[in-house]
Amino acid sequence: MSAIPYSLILQQGPMMRAFARVVARELIPGLRSSTNPVEFEVLRRTVKAPDNTLVERYIQWSGAEHNLYQDKLPAHLFAYYGLPLITQSLLRTRYRISSAINQGCDIRVNRLLERGRDIHLQLEIKDIREAEGRARVHGQFVMGHSPGQDHLVIDVYIAFIIGQSRESKKPGSGISDSDIELVSSWDVSGDDGLYFAFLTGDFNPIHWATPVAKRSVFKGKVLHGYGMMAKCYEAIQNHEGRLIKSLRVKFLKPVFLPSKNNKVFRSAVLQTDERRGLILKDAGGQMLMVGDYVS
Repeated sequence: MSAIPYSLILQQGPMMRAFARVVARELIPGLRSSTNPVEFEVLRRTVKAPDNTLVERYIQWSGAEHNLYQDKLPAHLFAYYGLPLITQSLLRTRYRISSAINQGCDIRVNRLLERGRDIHLQLEIKDIREAEGRARVHGQFVMGHSPGQDHLVIDVYIAFIIGQSRESKKPGSGISDSDIELVSSWDVSGDDGLYFAFLTGDFNPIHWATPVAKRSVFKGKVLHGYGMMAKCYEAIQNHEGRLIKSLRVKFLKPVFLPSKNNKVFRSAVLQTDERRGLILKDAGGQMLMVGDYVS
């Protein structure tokens, strides 16, 4: 990995402002509502195109083949321009933002966004459910270059800890080990959480500040969920030599920092709906992420 791109902090103004609001809300009594809104406003924003330096660094970090994105943006770069908007919506809830856990996402690619063009975002909170010590939020982004375009449709799933959770079995992949094949593997260093933070603006300290991370539920630094998704996304595209049209993933366990030999698997045969299963396992064989895709 190359040196931490500290200069990219200059590209993170919207997320830095959102992060300041999160910190103030956590520290100042009375800023957090005691109830959720009856109805959430659909948020719409037009944001500037990401700087080419940031895009190039992001492509390199994710492991993508550069020729895939000569004049386009990776679909999974949505975190960079989408996080400030989802943070704005979540600040209207009654939940502590510091207790948020990314659960997964569903990316549908109708057309890749183009480099150098402003991006129009729409965010709608589709659902909030509270059960078994968790509040689960489902939000949906629609992204294009002008209102009404749906180049990307991305559903995100976020959970908040609101009480004791009953132990439950983690969902499996539904695919036996005899039916999967190795695509590739990747490593991450102890600094990759900080690197990805400068790429996306997500400076949650559990990804880069060891003292804070040790006091978290994970007991150590972990890679962003969207970071491990991005690396798996590009591993699949590099293996198949074509773009992914749709990808759905659930995050089961985190990738700890540092870690080596995180293995990406896919199902050996197409499923009945033309999708292939996708699994990420750590070096010890534990499943970290499951999902499926169409390419």
